[in-house]
Amino acid sequence: MVIGALLGSTANRQETQTQPERLAYAADSANVPDAIAKVKSGEFAAVHVDMIANAGAVEAIPILKQQFVSVEDDAFAERAEKIVLES
Repeated sequence: MVIGALLGSTANRQETQTQPERLAYAADSANVPDAIAKVKSGEFAAVHVDMIANAGAVEAIPILKQQFVSVEDDAFAERAEKIVLES
């Protein structure tokens, strides 16, 4: 009985470890250069275009223009067009 009680109390005790807080990929402005590289390579998602737009990364406009003409994704085309026109 005593062993069962000891094992039960050990199992109920949980240790919490604190980890440094990390921002989500899209929320971390340090990832904008990576997003630009992904768009430039052609291997990107809408999140990358949104990151570029939110960061105001005007250096990516030529890359977006180039991708704008070669991508068939309407959502990307709308985002890229908005970024290019706002600049």
